Amino acid sequence: MIPNADTPRIVFPKDLDEACRLQANPRTRGRLIAGGTDLMAQWAAGVPVPERIVSLKNLPELTGIALTPDLVEIGAATTHAAILCHCFPLCCRATAYSTP
Repeated sequence: MIPNADTPRIVFPKDLDEACRLQANPRTRGRLIAGGTDLMAQWAAGVPVPERIVSLKNLPELTGIALTPDLVEIGAATTHAAILCHCFPLCCRATAYSTP
């Protein structure tokens, strides 16, 4: 529950281009979130509730994990659960071949 009487307007852009357009305009710009857990903790601590929130949670351009032989790329809006499912097994395999 938001401890402030004000309720922010939450906007869900359909893609990254729309999110960028919203942020480029001072009249539609908002606080960017992907999940909101940290924001809820801040509100509970007394940080003011923003007037507008722009959710990045479901933008396909910002989610997912790409694995290559040299790189693990994790999207900014990828959930912790997805990281654990994909990267934890990879880390376990990597430590099996590493030297102390």
